[in-house]
Formats: sequence, structure tokens, C-alpha cells
Amino acid sequence: MDSKRGWLKQSFGKRLNSIHSWNAWILLLLTITGIILSIGAIRGELGSLRVTLKQLHIYLGVASIVLIALYAPMIRKHWHQIRARRNQRVNLVFVLALLAGWAASGVILWQFRYLPPALNNSALFVHDLLTWVGVPYAVYHAISRSRWLKRQQRLEQATAAAAARPPAAQAVPAAPAAAST
Repeated sequence: MDSKRGWLKQSFGKRLNSIHSWNAWILLLLTITGIILSIGAIRGELGSLRVTLKQLHIYLGVASIVLIALYAPMIRKHWHQIRARRNQRVNLVFVLALLAGWAASGVILWQFRYLPPALNNSALFVHDLLTWVGVPYAVYHAISRSRWLKRQQRLEQATAAAAARPPAAQAVPAAPAAAST
């Protein structure tokens, strides 16, 4: 219980960063398990491991829904923080639409025994479509964001190195004196 309160006491940015990181790892594991489950050629070889893998995929999906629920109370403040950054707002809407679509279609697929076959088939189509769009986007996001973070680190290191130099070394050298004729 103490660790949960500790998470709630963290700054807003740290909580957002934590949710973002957990979401990335869960999406990676969901992608891996989903790809393995979708390969028809290895269904026979997987045997009982396939059932365990499917259960793991479902648990990871539920964990992803929990992350969405943890983020939900933060949406308004996050939206306000990025109000001037149109690209980030578009990205946020796109990612939330992906997550909501995956969650809804995943729950339908999980509860397929209780729902009509037409709904299950539609949910499978939507789940697959979102996967074909969302996973490449997540890979692109991870790569482009990683480059941005590395560039930020280099700028911070350069700033720290400049601040660490002695004042004499930081001074601009005087222009050479003009030669008299």
C-alpha cells in the first residue's frame, strides 16, 4: 500500500513517464505473443503452450486496460499541458483511439463464448487492423523518440561540460590586433 501512495505522490510528469514506459513494455509483449498466436503453421507444435500463451496475452491485455484506467484521471491535465503542441495532441488522440479499439475488440475476443459469432468476427477484424496500423506506428514512435532523447542527452552533456570549464577558458578570445602600416 505504501508503494501505491508513493506512486500517487510522484510528480505528474513522473507518473506520465511511468505509465508510458509500462505501456511500451506491455505493447511489446502483446505484440510478441500476438504474433506467435497468429502463426497458423506452428499451432500444432505449440500444443498446450499455446493455451498458456493465449492466457498470457489476455493478462497483458487486461494490464494494458488497467494502465488506460490509471491514465484516465490525468487526461485533462495532460491535454492542457500540450495545448500548444498540435502534433502531440494528434499523437495522443491517435494512441488513445488505438488503445481503446484494442481494448474493446480484445474484450470481445476474450468473451467470445458469450457473444454472437458476427460480433466476434468483426472484433477480430478490428483487432487485426489496429495491430497492422498500431505496431508499426509504435516502432516508429520508439525509434524517433529514442533519437530525440539521445539528442537531448547530448545537449545536456554539452551544457554541463560548458558550465564545468573554468571562467578563463569560457572567455571569448580577443580579436587579433590590426597590423599597423
